[in-house]
Amino acid sequence: MHRVRNAHDDRVSISVHLYGGNIGRIQRHVYDAASGATKPFVSGYSNALVPNLWAPAAPPEQG
Repeated sequence: MHRVRNAHDDRVSISVHLYGGNIGRIQRHVYDAASGATKPFVSGYSNALVPNLWAPAAPPEQG
C-alpha cells in the first residue's frame, strides 16, 4: 500500500511505479485512510487502442 501525491504545491512531480502484472486488467483496491474501508477496482487503460495484453497470441498465418 502506498499514497501518491505531489511533493510540491508549485511544481510538477514525476513518479514511476513498476508493477509485476498487467495493471490495466487486474483487480486492485483503493483505500480510504479516514474510514479504513477498501474498494475494488480495475483501472483499464486511458488509450482505447491498447490491446488486450492477456489475450492468447494469434496463430501464425498459413501460406
